[in-house]
Amino acid sequence: MHLLEKGIKWVQRRGLEEQEPFAPPNEPDSQDIKQAFLKIKREGSETIVLGNYVFNQEIARCAFRHMIVLHEYPLSIVDHVGFKEFCATLQPLFKGICQNTLKSDIMKDYHEMKQITMKLFAKIQNWVAITSDM
Repeated sequence: MHLLEKGIKWVQRRGLEEQEPFAPPNEPDSQDIKQAFLKIKREGSETIVLGNYVFNQEIARCAFRHMIVLHEYPLSIVDHVGFKEFCATLQPLFKGICQNTLKSDIMKDYHEMKQITMKLFAKIQNWVAITSDM
């Protein structure tokens, strides 16, 4: 049995909608052919939902900033050749950013979170002591 037929039968058994797996371009000589990505979403322990994946540069940049801050990576990682190659391999549509842009994005996130935290502390009736080691 062909792999495509197995996939369609799997979708039918799971009760998911059957979608046309490969849609031919409108015109045979069309120059605007784009590759579709599949997004896999797990619901529960056995259910997997397949759908189209749309790349969003802003979401990718936000996740990148979060990774840098969470793991305390140096900002210079954006200039490393190996890292650039790795990003291009994972997602060719991701546009790299420079250290200054990364730094300004991180500082913008910091100031936003600081404002949220200060508003939260303003609502507290008791005293709060915050210390940190620098």
